[in-house]
Amino acid sequence: MCRRSSVLVIALVALACTQAAYGDDVAAYLERHGLRQLLAVHLEQLLEDQSPAARDDLVLRLAGLYAQLLESTDDPALRQNALNHLRGLQVDDEVEYLQALLQRYRQQTGRRAESFQELVAAGWLREWPTDPTGHPYLLVAGEQILLHEESPIDTSEKGRRE
Repeated sequence: MCRRSSVLVIALVALACTQAAYGDDVAAYLERHGLRQLLAVHLEQLLEDQSPAARDDLVLRLAGLYAQLLESTDDPALRQNALNHLRGLQVDDEVEYLQALLQRYRQQTGRRAESFQELVAAGWLREWPTDPTGHPYLLVAGEQILLHEESPIDTSEKGRRE
């Protein structure tokens, strides 16, 4: 019975390593062949299933990749796509920061902030936070942060409007 469990554990570890290597092999292949747009799509798909630490590494890699795409092409559609994705990554980062700030505010005051203006007045923020295009973030029910309806950013996972 013990030997059977050991074999099963070894098989599961080998399967996990194979799957991780496969993901890295795909990324390496795309990168090696200069297929940066496909690499970005691949990394975006990997991003959904990552732990927070691995997610941070992928976000940095994606940001660098989108910056390269933005600088290396004259195609207006490709430039706009790269810029949109960079802005989406920035929104995700800012929303994560603002959520942590709201949580600390609630822990210290014992209540939710009703608006970002309340955080500004209390000195927790210098000004009302805005997305990379200058549109204000919306605070819903003291905890959900959304992009303004007029914001053109549609690539954010965390600030997405429903």
